[in-house]
Amino acid sequence: MRSRLPVEQGERLPSRAAALLRAYLAQTVVLCRGERNAGGSPELKALAGRIQQARTAELSALGGQPAGVG
Repeated sequence: MRSRLPVEQGERLPSRAAALLRAYLAQTVVLCRGERNAGGSPELKALAGRIQQARTAELSALGGQPAGVG
């Protein structure tokens, strides 16, 4: 699964939009980590792992990630 950020390489998001996108992606990583650690369904745990990897990569592509994410 390959996610596409809404900007081309070298372009910049407005700082407010980038901050909101980072917050959304970071919260998704936290949610997925919780599902992987406490979830009961192996299928959902696997899905959460794939989503967590994708969102972590997107955070990295945005130029960093908040502390505690990854």
